[in-house]
Amino acid sequence: MTDIRVIIAEDDRQIAAIQQRFLERIEGFELVGMAHGLEEAEDLVEIMQPDLILLDVQFPTGTGLDLLRKLRAENSSVDVILVTAAKEVDTLREALHGGVFDFILKPLVFERLQETLHNYRQHLSKLQALQSLDQQNVDTMLPRGRRLKLPHNHNAYPKASTASRWIKSARFCRTKTLPLTPVK
Repeated sequence: MTDIRVIIAEDDRQIAAIQQRFLERIEGFELVGMAHGLEEAEDLVEIMQPDLILLDVQFPTGTGLDLLRKLRAENSSVDVILVTAAKEVDTLREALHGGVFDFILKPLVFERLQETLHNYRQHLSKLQALQSLDQQNVDTMLPRGRRLKLPHNHNAYPKASTASRWIKSARFCRTKTLPLTPVK
């Protein structure tokens, strides 16, 4: 796999320099640009076509979430890892809705960034290796939530007799009015 091309978008120049030094210590990642403002970050994404942005949330002219929304509206394929001091749950919720790969709270710790970038690299490798999808592939690609452990030889669909009973039950429920009993 070739190096993963990264842009750092961080308005604080000292923090951006720390991120750069951390990134340089992690094999397989290449810094292709550094932006200290939202417009600069947007331009760099358009010109450099990175694989990944390490994106802060708070900028003097807006938020990294604004940039994330704009990138998604433009169908940009760039992946995003938020590196931020923003601790509001709504920020996390909006970031997840925007499809961020990860959300790292400042102060940035090298090991945490290294783990995230390692996971990101594995994620890309798995995606590139896939030829087709089954539920197990999807479950390994989307680590959020609980995973139902099914036996290896489980049937993905109910047998025809079971399915036909479900359909008959559904039709029955739609056609019958059931008496309502008040709950005490």
